[in-house]
Amino acid sequence: MRVSLIGDTSYPYIPFQKISSYHKHMGDTVGLDLPNPDLVYMSVMFTWNKPMMMGKKKLLEAQGVPVVIGGSGYDVKSDLLVKFAYQHPDPELYGHLDYCFGFITRGCVRRCSFCIVPQKEGIIRFMGYDWINKPKVVLYDNNLLAYKNHKQVLRYLAQENLKVCFNQGLDIRLITESNAKLLADLDYRSLNFKVPRLYFAFDQYSPQMTMLVKQKIQILNKAGIPSRHLMFYMIYGVEENPLDSFNSLWLRYNVIKRLGAKPYPMNYRRGDRRYRLCHDLARWTIRRYDQFLSFSQYCEGLK
Repeated sequence: MRVSLIGDTSYPYIPFQKISSYHKHMGDTVGLDLPNPDLVYMSVMFTWNKPMMMGKKKLLEAQGVPVVIGGSGYDVKSDLLVKFAYQHPDPELYGHLDYCFGFITRGCVRRCSFCIVPQKEGIIRFMGYDWINKPKVVLYDNNLLAYKNHKQVLRYLAQENLKVCFNQGLDIRLITESNAKLLADLDYRSLNFKVPRLYFAFDQYSPQMTMLVKQKIQILNKAGIPSRHLMFYMIYGVEENPLDSFNSLWLRYNVIKRLGAKPYPMNYRRGDRRYRLCHDLARWTIRRYDQFLSFSQYCEGLK
């Protein structure tokens, strides 16, 4: 049997590895976007991709191909892994990658209105290191610093001389002098592993949060981590009023720039043209037009 795994993102996906392992042990041929499949597993990670994936599902089913679909973007309560939970991940599925990826911890202590992690993953718990089999590691942990033994984890990563990408971001509110020093000992990297990078989030503007971010960056600087190594995810579109969302994003952008770090706007309202000004600010920032054009100049060029 030919088994195809289809996702809505290019990110490596652990459930697909487990599904692949199971079917390979059954003697099946498994691959990503495998042509002429006899069975398809589909994962929807992001809600805005659900219509597209449902269209693919209907097309495949019309051709007589059974489709199993799941993922947080399809239904937050869905779980593709019920049948495969204890299956060891297939390392060959993404064998072309020179890094490994996974969770050392799962869960989060926060209850952000826009985030499904607490509902999906529950309380913070340790998952282990046994999946780490390459010198480059991408961590999917959602709040590693909230784990009570996170210092042990940071020491382990340093002792193993691993290049580490904290792709999901670290909680800036939980930075202390002691864990900042441990972070400074790491070979922390961007997702492509080309430059030093630590990821954090600055999701809502307030004078109090601005002061806290400033204080925590100073702690990181004192530990030997320069501001230019820091990138802050900044979600926008959580506010119902598009102007309120833009004002919040603009204020956060300027705070992060003044502190010497890198802002990275993230869209919560994909496809919603009411938030066009926010979308323009995000493109202006992410594509680095902000290095040589003012935002007003950039907007003039879009007319």
